[in-house]
Amino acid sequence: NSRTEDLLEDADYAGLEGSILEVLDSTDRIAMVGKRGDWYYNFWKDRHNPKGLWRRTTWESYCTDSPEWDVLLDVDELAAAEGQEWVFHGATFLRPGAGEPYRLALLALSPDGGDANRYREFDVESRSFVDPARGGFDLPTAKGNVSWLDADTLLVASTADGLPKTASSYARTAVTLKRGAELAGAPLLFEVPEHHMMAVVAHDSTPGFERTFAVDYIDFFNRRNLVLRDGEWVQIDVPTDVNVSAHREWLLFRPQQDWAIDGTTYPAGSLLACGFEDYLAGARELAVLFAPDARTSLQSWSWTRN
Repeated sequence: NSRTEDLLEDADYAGLEGSILEVLDSTDRIAMVGKRGDWYYNFWKDRHNPKGLWRRTTWESYCTDSPEWDVLLDVDELAAAEGQEWVFHGATFLRPGAGEPYRLALLALSPDGGDANRYREFDVESRSFVDPARGGFDLPTAKGNVSWLDADTLLVASTADGLPKTASSYARTAVTLKRGAELAGAPLLFEVPEHHMMAVVAHDSTPGFERTFAVDYIDFFNRRNLVLRDGEWVQIDVPTDVNVSAHREWLLFRPQQDWAIDGTTYPAGSLLACGFEDYLAGARELAVLFAPDARTSLQSWSWTRN
């Protein structure tokens, strides 16, 4: 860092840095939100809160010129209290039962801004972490990912507590962790070869479409996608360079190279769809939602309600 700073930091750099910070610290920029239940959540950083505030507001308040924010976690205060330079890497809520509020979330906190996170269970009603002594989830800092299976069960891919690593230093296995149990003794759910990059697991809790997925990341550009059926992993039959995502009854495909299937070639960078169950049953009639041309490529997409 010091060698880089000596090389780059001069009067021009200081002016550029100041103008960028003026924009990043501006208090009139749009506070983007995500809706969970009746609340709209936002993570906000500025010159007074450089590590950030995790907060929420109501829709009525958000529509005003000066929303009233309910601060759930002040990361600067947490870092000072615990003597750790925490970096907030997001929150994953447990989907509540019908008619119940969103209350429990897993917060990902990095001690240094790197890939390794500590996952801690947080209660938004009490605005506090759930005490591990009372069964609260608190996973050691490690590389990996975590997903809620239900209120008392997590799916965890981690390198903590002696769990295996790949040659790339990421999680090689995923386990099923019950509330109050030790990570080291949790039953194995999924694993990948040591020479692959990493294992990822996730549970989709969408009502009526509950499914558990695993991804075997072979490398940055190739992966195997699997879904758990009757206790067995079923691979989704696509080339390893086709990105796959699921939404309710649909499967989406994003080929990174031209994909020839049943006499039809779909170009790299296109977006394709098929019914989830139809595709697993062998159907290969894909709807083309987007196809690139010489001047247009796909930046992103999002789902509407119907």
